[in-house]
Amino acid sequence: MAAAEPATGHLVSLIAGRFDARWFGHFLAEIAAAYPGERVILVEDNAGWHWARGLRVPANVILWFLPPHSSDLNPAEHLWHWLRDRHTRGVLFPDREALVATLCRGLVELMDGPARVRSLTGGLPTA
Repeated sequence: MAAAEPATGHLVSLIAGRFDARWFGHFLAEIAAAYPGERVILVEDNAGWHWARGLRVPANVILWFLPPHSSDLNPAEHLWHWLRDRHTRGVLFPDREALVATLCRGLVELMDGPARVRSLTGGLPTA
């Protein structure tokens, strides 16, 4: 899971054990902690775990849902395309640990390059 701030290239990510409400709740807590005292608008698709009944959304996070079947409008989706193209396309991983290690390397590469995150997510270049 990842959230990118297009204007600055700041990236918050979490490699989750599953895609479910519990893990999404952990991710939202990470986002809230990364932006204390700020209001965060998080663009989301309509996956079931984004709507789950027991989901706890931190007070400083607002979930903004895209219309159905328009996930490409989510800036973070472009990060996944980049990760796939640069790090996982055509690779048969021997186990989960190898996949996670590769994803971590790719995410660190993105975190170390905020200009790349800005360009992938549609953010404007900064002076």
